[in-house]
Amino acid sequence: MTCTQADVDTSILGAALRSIGVLVGTPHSEETPARLHRYLIYWSHWTTDPPFNVTTFRNEHPRVDQLITIPGISFWSCCSHHLLPFHGKATVGYLPNERIIGLSKVTQVVRWMAKKPQVQEHLAHEIADFLEERLDPLGLAVYIRAWHTCQMLSVGPDAPQMVTTVLRGRLKKHPAKDEFLMEVQR
Repeated sequence: MTCTQADVDTSILGAALRSIGVLVGTPHSEETPARLHRYLIYWSHWTTDPPFNVTTFRNEHPRVDQLITIPGISFWSCCSHHLLPFHGKATVGYLPNERIIGLSKVTQVVRWMAKKPQVQEHLAHEIADFLEERLDPLGLAVYIRAWHTCQMLSVGPDAPQMVTTVLRGRLKKHPAKDEFLMEVQR
């Protein structure tokens, strides 16, 4: 029988779990090392290029000059400090310039950016950087509200959610900033 790297990794994870007192080998836990291995592999397969085509369009006929907001984008990510999940909703808004983006692409960007170990503050900025580079909007905002399971380690089950906001360009001072912030409070 040939031993694969996954078998070795699973064996090491099983030994690590046993070393901290986890009963590996019961009917409920005998597959736990393999499940943990799949979980770690899932979070380590992020790619630097999106696995989808980022479709943008010329902003013309008629030209869109008002705030575009995409609220309530659900996502899961992984805390790089604890390798535990955090999940929440993101709202993305932008004041178009010469380009607009396909609606589904904003959701895909958020979920793709979320699929790696990281901190929430970086996630918000990376989403903003990615969209700003492709759209060159007059203003851009990313708002994320998420619940972090790592807080169970110190705070307990009633831990608060974390909110991060990134405002760029005209959305820092423009009246559309208030419109965007009202949208995320709905």
